[in-house]
Amino acid sequence: YALRLELYLKKNFKGAKSKYVTKTKATLSRLKADKKYFFRVKSYKKNGSKKVTAKKWSNVKSAKIK
Repeated sequence: YALRLELYLKKNFKGAKSKYVTKTKATLSRLKADKKYFFRVKSYKKNGSKKVTAKKWSNVKSAKIK
């Protein structure tokens, strides 16, 4: 299994960018200082060439970048 991570400045995630990670840690670059970011994750696995994702996203969490 792996994770799909979404990060955005607004809590509704419209236009959010996704990043696929295979580890439990992810380093994100080019974040703006003094901004509050919202993020959520969803698990997925590869089934041949297709990505099969979970139906629900995790609860939305926030973090302020210093």
